[in-house]
Amino acid sequence: MNQQTIKEGKTLAIVCYFTFVGALIAIFLNLEKKNPYTSFHVRKWLA
Repeated sequence: MNQQTIKEGKTLAIVCYFTFVGALIAIFLNLEKKNPYTSFHVRKWLA
């Protein structure tokens, strides 16, 4: 994972930690781009 990938996914990774609704928003917005950084944080929050 490079710095550009992290930079692009950082906003959605932060959003997923707000509430369950934030996690759902992050999941649906990440479906299109499939950013691995965001996916990691969403899975971490849901686990």
